[in-house]
Formats: sequence, structure tokens, C-alpha cells
Amino acid sequence: MSRKIRSILLMSLAIAGLTGCLTSATSTSTSAFATFTELFGDFDFGDVNTDTTGGRPTLADATFRSMVSLTFANAAADADMETSLVAWVNGNSITSAAQEDTLINNGYVQLTTETRLGTALVLPIGTFVYGGPGVAGSTRVRLGAGTAGEGDGAAVEPSTRTFQLITPDGILVFEDPPVSCESAAFVFKQDGRPLESEAIPQGLGDVFEGATGAGGIKTLAQVDAYECDPLRPGLFFRSGGGTLATNEYREGAAITITFFLEPGPNGAAAVVTIN
Repeated sequence: MSRKIRSILLMSLAIAGLTGCLTSATSTSTSAFATFTELFGDFDFGDVNTDTTGGRPTLADATFRSMVSLTFANAAADADMETSLVAWVNGNSITSAAQEDTLINNGYVQLTTETRLGTALVLPIGTFVYGGPGVAGSTRVRLGAGTAGEGDGAAVEPSTRTFQLITPDGILVFEDPPVSCESAAFVFKQDGRPLESEAIPQGLGDVFEGATGAGGIKTLAQVDAYECDPLRPGLFFRSGGGTLATNEYREGAAITITFFLEPGPNGAAAVVTIN
């Protein structure tokens, strides 16, 4: 008899003997896997979903994305500021039900119909939007006036509001649904009315200056990071390397949008800072 055949026979006899001993000692050892475990202990097969509500176990899902900090700051000392926020995650960015649950548990909702905002933004069915009560999950943002410093030329201490949200694929700040870069992006108000509705004192005119001056309604073109040609207002997530464009951010970024009543030398009335 060859050495190889002899080794196989000896191994078979040994296993049969062990199995027989285990069977005679207890009647509950009914599977080969149970016998294997009793003999050799548990093996680590990695993290698995141990939910017993149904379905087969799956490997544990990693966190979808880290949180973005988005801060709105009103640098006007004598006017309130209002605008709306939409943030969304594209359906093709999500790879598992666990990631969907993570978004839902952190304030996102899934669109069941295609949603359009003007001509600039189309969100298809299945898109997750940060869940405000407005169209496309928009959230109304209202900030009181900032606090003027003491003395002439003193800096204004802005009023602020900060959102913490899972890093979205896109962020749009707007007042009117965007159809061109002349669409309203945000508005300054006094006593609940846009500044344009206020008559200039002493009968010198009918309204304040328009968006390029001290007027209250500012346009998408006056948000310094927005792209107008072609029309692509908003800020956008970049997952790869390379230098960021002015309208791009990375996962976990800190984004601040500061709103000014008086435009700067380049005409911008909202300055976007991304860190």
C-alpha cells in the first residue's frame, strides 16, 4: 500500500473515531459544521450584518461620507438676509441600502418624482435631497442683521447660521428658481420687505439702487463662485485629486458664504470661502 493511501486511511479512521466519541457523548451535535467548530473553534470571517429580521448577511458598510460644515454669514449691519438652500446626493453615488439609511438618518429624503429648479437644475427620481419643506427639499435661511462695530469704518460682526450635513454632490443657494445669472440669489430686507420696495428719502427717486448698488435683491452673478457661462450656479463635490475650481469642495469641507449689502470692486455681493 502506498504511503499516500495509508495516510488518507489513517486520517479517515481518526476523524471517524472523534466523531463517534462526540456522538456518543451528546445527541445535539448534528452538523459537520458544528463538529468542526467544537474541534477547532470559531473562525473570523470579518464583520457581518447580524440582523435577524430577514435577508442574507452582508459585509458591514463603511461610512458613506463625512460631514460638511456650511455657514451662512450676514455682514450687513442694517438689513436682514434671506435665501434658500438645496443640497443633494446623486442616486448613482450610493452603492448600498446601508448608505441610503445613513442619509435618511441624517436629514436627507429621496425624491419620488423628477424635480426642476428653473432651467439650471434638474434632479431625477431617486436623488437624495437635504430635507427641507420647500421644492427639492429646499430650506429657507433667514439671518438677522450683523452687529456694527464701534467707530467709523469698524468691521461688522456677521450674524451666522451653520448646517452640518453629509457631504452632498451639490449645493445651491438661490432666491428664485435660476433661469439665468440675473435670477435672484438672495435678498436683503428691512421690516420684512426687500429694500427695493423702500422709497428713497426726500423724494429723490422711487427705489433704491439695483443689485449692483445698495439694492436688496442680489443676483446669481453676484455670488463669486458661481459659473454663469454656461449657466451652472452652485457648489460641487470633487472626489478626485488635483486643484479645486472656485466652485468645488472636497469631502468634509468647511464652507462659508458671506453676504454683503454693498458689492465689492468685482461686483460680488456673496463671497464663498472653502477650507
